This record gives sequence, structure tokens and C-alpha cells, in this order.
Amino acid sequence: MLFISWIGGHAGDLTIKIMNIRDSSGVLLVCFYRDSAEFEGDTPFRMERMDKQSMRNGEVMVNLYLEEGIYGIVVHDDENGSGIMEYNIAGIPKEGFGFSGYYLSGLKKPHFSDFSFDLFMQETVEVKMRYVL
Repeated sequence: MLFISWIGGHAGDLTIKIMNIRDSSGVLLVCFYRDSAEFEGDTPFRMERMDKQSMRNGEVMVNLYLEEGIYGIVVHDDENGSGIMEYNIAGIPKEGFGFSGYYLSGLKKPHFSDFSFDLFMQETVEVKMRYVL
């Protein structure tokens, strides 16, 4: 398990279970958003780059501490380590992605409210990765 801590404000414990990871190549980019403006602008207030060494049966558990509040988490499986999402010529993601507590079944970008949660009310979130190609 990976333990990350932030200093400041009242802290809450959060466990993130990232599931359905395709393989061990590359890294996971875990992006934290506080509101729809950050999400729409693709400007996470915090991003963590995590290796997949602790992956077991396609899952990684992440424990961290951060200020209580409303958050949305987006995970990008950066399989080639480029630091950006790769798309094919039709604009379809070539790498995996997932959202906190929300599985995107279509291709339309979700709203922040679809995957946001209150850290005060919820201490565990699941992110199920999706691979279109």
C-alpha cells in the first residue's frame, strides 16, 4: 500500500481501490479535483504518479490523508509513461481511465457530480478502469 500525507486543514482518511488494471506497464496518474471548474479545465489541484509494483490481480490500493471536503478522482493508466492520455485518430482513448465511484460506459465525458464524493461521509472509493481499445 502507498501512503501519502498532506499537511494542513482537518485531515480525513481515504482509501482508493483501483480495479481492472490491464497490465503492469507504465504508471497510474491519479488526479484530484475539488470542483467542476477544475475538472472541466483539466487542472487538478493535486496529481500523484504511482507505479504499479503493488498491483495484485489487477488491483492497487492507495491510502492517503487529505483535508475533508468534496473531491472527484480521475485515474489515467499511462501505459507508455508519456504523462498524457494517448488517443487514436478518431479521438478514442488508447489508454485506460477511471472515475471515483463511477464507471463510464459510453464515451461522453462525465459531469463532476457523476463521480464526486464527500470525504467526510465516505472513506473508501473504488475506481474501475476502462479500456476502450
